[in-house]
Amino acid sequence: MLIEDIGKIIVFSLILLSFFLFTSKSKNKISNYLFGFFLLVIAFDFSELFLKELFYNNSKYNNLRIASVFLQMPLFYFYVKKTCYSNYQLSFKLLLHTVPFFCFYLLLLSTNPSREKDIIYIVTSQCQ
Repeated sequence: MLIEDIGKIIVFSLILLSFFLFTSKSKNKISNYLFGFFLLVIAFDFSELFLKELFYNNSKYNNLRIASVFLQMPLFYFYVKKTCYSNYQLSFKLLLHTVPFFCFYLLLLSTNPSREKDIIYIVTSQCQ
């Protein structure tokens, strides 16, 4: 019960900060958007703490939540690069960092849960 309440507070805070980043007027709009999306992905992942029934009853949402872990680090990487370098532009080559998300999501959709898939998930997330 305590963990669920803490999870609700964390998710609410992350969504509130994301909303602020999306609506704030600044010269760093792209970096604000990238950090806002990063926080939303983390909030989606943490929402499992108190929305267990939703995720376990609907495997598509649960698969998306599990695969979203592979979006967190690329979004944070893009945010840091955009913040540190003023002339930084997202390119197709850099978007290849998101390939593990799409591959793992398709893998989760196409197969049943198994121990081998868990091992692939752990190895891939550690390599990323």
